Amino acid sequence: MIRGPGRRFTVVFVVLTLLALGLQFLVTGAIWGHPSQETIASALFSILMVSWMLSSTRWRGGFKIFKMTAPWLVVLFILFSGYVYRHELSGVGQRLLAAFLPHAGVESKPGSMQFVRADDGHFHIQARINGVGVSFLADTGASDIILDRKTASRIGIDLDRLQFSKVYETANGRVRGAPVLLDEFTLGSLVFRRLPASINESNMDQPLLGMAFFNRLQGFEVQKDRLTIRWTAR
Repeated sequence: MIRGPGRRFTVVFVVLTLLALGLQFLVTGAIWGHPSQETIASALFSILMVSWMLSSTRWRGGFKIFKMTAPWLVVLFILFSGYVYRHELSGVGQRLLAAFLPHAGVESKPGSMQFVRADDGHFHIQARINGVGVSFLADTGASDIILDRKTASRIGIDLDRLQFSKVYETANGRVRGAPVLLDEFTLGSLVFRRLPASINESNMDQPLLGMAFFNRLQGFEVQKDRLTIRWTAR
């Protein structure tokens, strides 16, 4: 029979091994092969049973070890439960995020992102240009990506070198725009480099994300109050 420090070391080793296996499962999705939800539940039950046995062991360090491992076992229980119900919980999380930040979008899987219609009836899309956050109004009626002067200055474009050589027909009449190339346009994991855009000569309420963006996608669709964009994930 193992006594004293040797016994304590053995118990700690067993507990840490179980915790390591649990963490490995959480990282890789499997320990050996691809376990079912029943296997996951059995593994969790085994860990909890070992914890109970350790807490019931009549030796001076048993309760101390239980106190040390109990919080981690609770964390593992929560993480295992989250993994088992990951699909159901992901939908809830996406809806909550969309409710608070509709312009941020939710990338539920690689190559797909959803946006929720805002209270003003439009879709607003938060992107980053050259590392600077820019909020766009999605406008499939616009041919180009159109920025205002203030936004252009924020992303590092030299306004003094702009040449307003393009003419646009709008509801407010003709306006001129200066063609530019955006060095880096980022939206979630989607990245476009050297993306053509235009700087509007007149004032604008918000930059427009027109068909010059949407035509580069694999596809997009609007269903009820959700805009979904898709691209080829790399």
